[in-house]
Amino acid sequence: MKELFLSIGQIFRISDSFAILISLCICVLWSIYFNWIKEKQKTEFQKQIEELKSKQDKLNYISKAQFEAEFNMYQELSEKSFEAVLKCSALFPIGFENIPIDEEAQLEVYQKKGNEAAEKLYTFQNLLYKYAPFIEESLYKQFDDIRLHIQKNVNLFPDYRLRNDIPKSVKIETECYERTQKIMDKQDILIKELRNYLKLLRVD
Repeated sequence: MKELFLSIGQIFRISDSFAILISLCICVLWSIYFNWIKEKQKTEFQKQIEELKSKQDKLNYISKAQFEAEFNMYQELSEKSFEAVLKCSALFPIGFENIPIDEEAQLEVYQKKGNEAAEKLYTFQNLLYKYAPFIEESLYKQFDDIRLHIQKNVNLFPDYRLRNDIPKSVKIETECYERTQKIMDKQDILIKELRNYLKLLRVD
């Protein structure tokens, strides 16, 4: 250090005391500059951390908002598909069917069943088409498959329950009853897969 002081003194032709003073000032200034750089870097790092945290919070918010949106969408679809399945299963029911003996009263019951099933089918169908772009593809195909099966029974129901002017096919009518069971089975499978999908999608 003494050599440094002497060299400074020799270079600038100043006394050793003054050289020591200048050296100390340089050290102090260097220390201040170093601390300033250090604080600046610390501030910059802190800013980057805050930005990353803000981005992460935003991503978490979007993920949670997305989950809530999808959850509500699938909840609504499940409700409307279940209502359609329920009314469709009454068209060609599995098991005992309580129908009036009187033909006129019987016709009224069948007309009511047909209208209710058609109404629930159209509500479910419109909702499915509305959400089609936002539904996971495999789940959409399952919803649509159920819709197509319901539609077949709804379309065939008038011919077998409301009209007497066309020939009836025992084979086709039997297929309608079998289709009722298929629809209910498909609905059960869909609900299980939908439950698993929402678990995977969930953001805590």
